Amino acid sequence: MNRTFHLHGAALAAALFLSTAALAFAEETESLDLAACVARALAAGDALRAAEAQAEAQEGRVAAARAQRLPGLTLSGSYVRSAEVGGGVIDLGGPTVTLPSPLPDSFAARLQVQETVYAGGRIDAGIRAASALASAAAAQRAAARAAAAVSAERAYWNLYLAQESETAALDLLRAMESHRRDSEDRLAQGAGTRSEVLSWRLREVQARDAAGGAGTRRAQASASLALLLGLPWDSDLRAAPPPEAASREEPVDVGAAVRAALESRRDIAEADARAAAQGASLDQARGALLPTVQLTGSFSLLNPNPKVFPQREGFEPYWEAGILASWDAGGLPGNLARVREAEAGLRAARYRSDAVRRAAEAEVVAAAIALQDARRRLAVTSAALDLALENRKVAEDRHAAGIALDAELADAEAALTAARLESLRARAASELAAAALRDAAGGSAESLVPGSGRP
Repeated sequence: MNRTFHLHGAALAAALFLSTAALAFAEETESLDLAACVARALAAGDALRAAEAQAEAQEGRVAAARAQRLPGLTLSGSYVRSAEVGGGVIDLGGPTVTLPSPLPDSFAARLQVQETVYAGGRIDAGIRAASALASAAAAQRAAARAAAAVSAERAYWNLYLAQESETAALDLLRAMESHRRDSEDRLAQGAGTRSEVLSWRLREVQARDAAGGAGTRRAQASASLALLLGLPWDSDLRAAPPPEAASREEPVDVGAAVRAALESRRDIAEADARAAAQGASLDQARGALLPTVQLTGSFSLLNPNPKVFPQREGFEPYWEAGILASWDAGGLPGNLARVREAEAGLRAARYRSDAVRRAAEAEVVAAAIALQDARRRLAVTSAALDLALENRKVAEDRHAAGIALDAELADAEAALTAARLESLRARAASELAAAALRDAAGGSAESLVPGSGRP
C-alpha cells in the first residue's frame, strides 16, 4: 500500500508560513530522487577530490620508483680559462728539452652512464612499497566515494522523512481547523457548547505548533542536503518519493555477507596494502645491509686531452669504463636498527589488518541483526497504520451520529497522525538498515547511480 502523503496548494503555503527558515528559500523547488542525490554528492565532495588527488600523487611515486631501474645518464659540458703559465725546461744531462706552455683554454663534453646491477633488492622493494601504498590510496579513494554516497543517501531519507512528517502534521492541523469551525457553527446555531469550541481551539493550537516544528525540521533537512550537494544552503529541495518498498520476508544470509565483506571491503584492502608496503620496507632495510655494484662508463670530447702529453689543441675522443662496488660499513648499526624497526612495523601492520577483518565481521553481523529488527518494526507499524485508519473512520462515523465525544474523534485523529509518522520512520529505518548491511558487506550507495558499474 502506498502511504506517501504530498503537500498541495494551501498545504504548501501553510508549510512555508509555519517555517521561519523556509521564508528565505528560493521560489523554484527542485525534486531529487535518491540516485540524483548520490550522483551530485559524488561530483561535489571536497574530501573525495582530495582523496583522488592523493591517489594520483601516489601513482606518481610508483612511476618514480620504477624509474630507478633505468640507467643513470649524465650529459655535461664545461669551459675553463686558466692563467697563462710559461713553459718549463727539462735537463736530461745533455741536451735540454723545453716544454711548451699549457693551453689556457680547455673544453669538455661528457656523456656518463651508470647502471646499478646489484643493490641488495632495494630497488624492487621500493617499487613494491610504492605500489602497495598506491593500492592503499586507491582504497582510500574508494572509501571516500562510499562515504560521500552514504552521506547523500542518509540526507535524502532525512529530507523525505521530514517533508512527509510535515505533510502528516499539516493534515492533522487541517482536521483540527475543520472540527473547530464545525464546533463554532454548532455553537452559533445553539447546538453546541463553548467548552466544545475551546477544546477544539486548544487542539488546533497544539497541531499548529507541531506543524511549525515539522516545517522547521524540513527546512533544516533541505539545507543540509543542499550543502552536501554543493548547492546554496537556501535551495528549496524536495525528496522525490522513493519506489514502493518491496516485501522482504526472507532472512538475511549473514555468512554470505561476511564473505563479501572480507573480499571487497575497502578498509580491509587498505590495511592489506599497508601491510604489504611495510613488508617491502623491511626488504629495503635489509637490502641496505648488502653492497651495491654498479657499471660505469663515460665518453668525452676533450680539448685539450689531459691524457696527451704534451698538450695539443683540438677535440679528441676519450672513454672510460669500470665497475664500482661499495658497502656502507659505517652505517651498519643504523641499518640494523632500521631493520628491527621495519620488522616491528610489519607485525603491527599485520595485527591491524587482522583487527580490521574482525571489526568488519562484527559490523556485518550487527547490521544484519539491525536489518531484521527494522523489517519487523516496519511490518508492525504498517499493521498499526491500517488499524489507525480504521479507527479514525469508526470515530468519524460515531461522531457524525452524535454518539462519540469530541475527545474520541480528536484522539483518533492524533493516533492516525502518530501511526503515519511511525510508519514513515520505520520505512526510512528499514531502508537505512539495508543500506548499512550493504555498506558493511563492501557495497556502496554509488551503485544506485545508473551506469556507475560499481558494486
